[in-house]
Amino acid sequence: MSPADSSPPAPSPAPGHSPPLFHPGSARRWRRALLLVIAVTLVALAWWTGKGRGQTVRLADGRSVTLKRISYGTSHLHTDGPLWAELLERLRPYLGGRPLPVVTYREGSPSPSLMIWTEWQLPPSQDSAPLFLSAVDESGMESEPVYAVVNAPRMGGRGALIAWKLENYPRSSSTLRLRFYQRDRLYEPHLEGEVQIPNPRRFSGSAATPPLPQPVPVNGRTFTLLTLTTGAPLGAPLTNRSVPLAPWTQATFAIEEPGPRGSNWTVRAVEGWGASGNHFSALQPLVLADLASVRLAFPEPLWPEETSWRLQVEFVRRQGFADDALIPLPPLPLLPERAAFTTNVHASAQTVLLSEVTLRGITQLRPWTRGNYRPNCEVVVRFSSRATHRVHLSLARVVDDQGREVRFGHETGDGAGRYEAALEVPPAATQLQLTFAAQTGVWVEFHALPRQEAPRR
Repeated sequence: MSPADSSPPAPSPAPGHSPPLFHPGSARRWRRALLLVIAVTLVALAWWTGKGRGQTVRLADGRSVTLKRISYGTSHLHTDGPLWAELLERLRPYLGGRPLPVVTYREGSPSPSLMIWTEWQLPPSQDSAPLFLSAVDESGMESEPVYAVVNAPRMGGRGALIAWKLENYPRSSSTLRLRFYQRDRLYEPHLEGEVQIPNPRRFSGSAATPPLPQPVPVNGRTFTLLTLTTGAPLGAPLTNRSVPLAPWTQATFAIEEPGPRGSNWTVRAVEGWGASGNHFSALQPLVLADLASVRLAFPEPLWPEETSWRLQVEFVRRQGFADDALIPLPPLPLLPERAAFTTNVHASAQTVLLSEVTLRGITQLRPWTRGNYRPNCEVVVRFSSRATHRVHLSLARVVDDQGREVRFGHETGDGAGRYEAALEVPPAATQLQLTFAAQTGVWVEFHALPRQEAPRR
């Protein structure tokens, strides 16, 4: 036997025992290998989500913006520090230990979104950076500017880390134009600058959609989507004082149900999902209901590159309420000059309990249509609900002290127990008797593609 073979042979396993699957120390090697794979994955992820970073644009007024990161997904993380600090922060859930002495920002979304992380430098003549961002596709269609989800001023006030989250943007475009806006006291947008970036996750695919009209039966009623358009001008009598940057999306519905025909329904909310992953929520859209149909409009682009849109529409009643849903209140006084009057109440129906009512003068401008009511008073209600699902409060009827019907509209709710509406109180009225109604909305799902009009460039 040669010297190389002089080591004693390995002992054979005892009868009835299998040899061990791993040699001593193999668990440590596997752990190190797993951490190496995680580290390589995170480096690749950091490279992928950092595509487009480093681009700097200087504005005419001396401000400069640098793209720090472009991240895509449902979970976004940005460490305000060097790349190695971010990698260690990403590995911390696996390695354990204390957080690093750096600031880490985390943002999430239910569907994949695009996060734009920017660093702003401000000259002495400027004291703020724009806080609104929009996306423009290759045809010129633009999204409504979204507000920043991260706004972290730097020490000294001459810079800021600002980030935006885009959930509805042209995912099929090869490049994205991003526009920075600031709004004035009247909430009018002012363009501050623009950059162009490559689309980090371009979508391509197809999906089939049924034609219109599209009827959907729900509990003895039929809700039909008649028309769907994007980009057409907002026609009368749907009007709005502000002019959005995004194109108007408009839809027309018909509702059939047993009983006398009437304008019993309106739309409280719309939520949409595109085949590419786009998502939007249109709360409190403009709505016009008549005997034949329900028309609505909201400023949200349904991008022409999308191959299908899934729309969930929440319908609520505006009249024809069940008796057990009504909540009548005793007469409330109207103070001179429409001074605010607030009182506690205790009235309920079904799962809803009213706790506070305020009558006051007009505090905000509302769009007005010729021939429609002229708001000169507001009612604000606080309420709670024992229901686990979303419950709406609506005005069913308003009568003044002379028995006159009071017209009302612009009903809004924040989903957290606050309701507001505008009233047209007749001259010489001194009291109002309000009757509310509690109800649960009816969600109806449609699958459709809009007819595209020429977008505003």
